[in-house]
Amino acid sequence: MATPLTYRDYQGTADGSMYGIEKNWTDPLKTFIAPRTRLTNLLLTGQNLNLHGVLGVTLSALLTCGEIIDIAQLLKEINSVDTHA
Repeated sequence: MATPLTYRDYQGTADGSMYGIEKNWTDPLKTFIAPRTRLTNLLLTGQNLNLHGVLGVTLSALLTCGEIIDIAQLLKEINSVDTHA
């Protein structure tokens, strides 16, 4: 958890940020943060990796899990869940 001033002081966002690292819609790869880091066994997840908010947390959690296990198998299992039970 962080405050807008944390993003100003540690991420270089000039005016701070309410929802995490400011994303650039014209160049999304410029602000992309990968789940896998250079440190062995340190993976990241949360709203700052790809998208903001609940959708960003959910998507980054799937991507982070995909770094640990086979993403294709994970998606196959998610799609096979019976939601009408």
